[in-house]
Order: sequence, then C-alpha cells, then structure tokens
Amino acid sequence: MAQINWTHNAIEDIYNAMEYLRYFSDKYAELFADGIFERVEILERFPRSGRIVPEFENEHIRELIHKSYRIVYHIIEDEKIDVLTVHPSALPFGGALFSET
Repeated sequence: MAQINWTHNAIEDIYNAMEYLRYFSDKYAELFADGIFERVEILERFPRSGRIVPEFENEHIRELIHKSYRIVYHIIEDEKIDVLTVHPSALPFGGALFSET
C-alpha cells in the first residue's frame, strides 16, 4: 500500500476552502474536508487511479476530482505519493505547484 504525504500547500488549500465554506455552513465545510480525505484513500491501493493532469502531461502528476476541486498528486514511486494541491477547478494553476516536491 502506498504512503500518502499531504504537503503543507495541500493542507492549506483545504483549510482555505473550509474557511470560505464556513460562511455558508460549518457542517458543509467539515463534510467537504472529510470528503477530500476519503477520496484520496483510494490512492493507497490504486495510486494510478487518477487521470494525468492535462496541463503537465506527466504520467506521475495525476488528479482526482471531488466536487468542484482538483486533488493533484505526484507519484514519487508506487509506495509514496505526495498530495500537492486541492485546487478549485474553475481557476488556472499558479506557478508554484511543485515547490515542495
């Protein structure tokens, strides 16, 4: 089974999304975060289950979709995965996606 490493950027992204969602509902913000973590659990057994991120065209940079967010991860090796960002799908990627890899 693969080890999942959550980068500081990815955790901060979740926190920021939760802060925004709390304006509407504390419960929804918590459910959103729980859903992100649950979605990523599949990578422990199936690290290549996400699609290749089209912007990078690198088979080791993949994404899962949860609601309107892209969970981008880097397969270091089949036993080690870094979650890089949890990014709103409506926004383009910035330049610092790989700062922690």
